[in-house]
Amino acid sequence: MYKDGNYSKGCIALELIEGVRTFSPIENFSENQMLQVLNALAKLQVQFLGITEEKRNKAPHEGLAGLYFHFKDWFLALNNELMAQFPDPEMQKLSAEFKSVLPDMISASDLDKVTVKLGMEKVLVHGDLWSANIMWKDDDKLAKLIDFQVIDLENDPSFTVILFQMIHFGLAGTDLARLFNTCLSPEDRRKNTDTYLKYYYDSLVNYCKEDNNGKVPFTYENVSQN
Repeated sequence: MYKDGNYSKGCIALELIEGVRTFSPIENFSENQMLQVLNALAKLQVQFLGITEEKRNKAPHEGLAGLYFHFKDWFLALNNELMAQFPDPEMQKLSAEFKSVLPDMISASDLDKVTVKLGMEKVLVHGDLWSANIMWKDDDKLAKLIDFQVIDLENDPSFTVILFQMIHFGLAGTDLARLFNTCLSPEDRRKNTDTYLKYYYDSLVNYCKEDNNGKVPFTYENVSQN
């Protein structure tokens, strides 16, 4: 797959994981669960801070714009209308709200420019970090973050890392926004966002001390204000 440079080829990796569960989008994460996910996300991002630009460029998508270039406003509107047909009052409410704000939403290409404008280092972005891609053990301990794949090919120095799914290097807030919006109720988001952002950033700083010589890719203000 990687030797001929044809990235349209792919593979499917399956793993049987027993004794785990996921939440639906209308279920709310507890504070303990959210802190576990934020800690895992910070650790994942720091592990890839040292990756070279050459290897970053081998990611399947170039930022959010590369990931969503097919998702034009008309497509998003159509998909939203389909979601509105679900017989759930909360889903219908969210669909109506999305319809009202769609014309004013910032574009993916504009979001990709934020890191440069603010002097932030790009980090590994999962790209699809929501409740269905977070697995829990029966005791509510985090089991796995799923639906992404990173392969380390140690025997091929010309192509050491292969990234799959919606992974790209970009704005840290991308995963945070999707996580908060799919795993927390509006009330919990308004009440706890600052606390969760502070915990995430503190975790990031601590992992940077261990694996990145203490160099942090952006400031807390970069995250909390954007």
